[in-house]
Amino acid sequence: MKKYYILAIFILILINVTFSQAKKVERPQCRYNFLQVTAGGGFIQPVSYMYQTYNPSGNIGLEVAYRVNPEVAIFLEGRLNFMRLQDNTKTGPPTRYMDVTLGPRFYFVSKNVKSTFFFETAMGPYMKSADAYIDEFGTSIPSVSDTKIGANTGIGGELSFTDNLYFTVKGKYHTIFGVGGTITYFSGCGGLTYRF
Repeated sequence: MKKYYILAIFILILINVTFSQAKKVERPQCRYNFLQVTAGGGFIQPVSYMYQTYNPSGNIGLEVAYRVNPEVAIFLEGRLNFMRLQDNTKTGPPTRYMDVTLGPRFYFVSKNVKSTFFFETAMGPYMKSADAYIDEFGTSIPSVSDTKIGANTGIGGELSFTDNLYFTVKGKYHTIFGVGGTITYFSGCGGLTYRF
């Protein structure tokens, strides 16, 4: 009796393997003309001038991308970075950097794998803001609001959960152009991506 069970199981496995090779599987990364939205958060690591003033901090962001063809997308990303002062003896509100950038993303795709890698670059306004406060000496410090043009470049990947739901992770290098030099920092973020 055991021989019949083993033989039946073997035949079922063989049939499933045979039919699985014959099935044509649609890969969503090979499609194009669709919109995707990503929401998530991450961290930033100040470099150079910013490293002397701020600690590593967190960020949150939202991104909308349109897939022009299987290898290229255009994306618009907004990210709010919360900067914490490095010197704990100084009082004051945290500084915030809001960047809104637009640019192309180039995908490295495979017809046999749903997940993809990409390279991206973008440019746009970087807005610095900090609320007014009174320092430790009783001096009133006015609020700060400043906008400069910046650019970023980075790499990332999209890990497929379903045909429409992905986990996106990426690392980027940011440069803010200003009078008297540039401000730079690294960022890393992850989030959920939904494709429409």
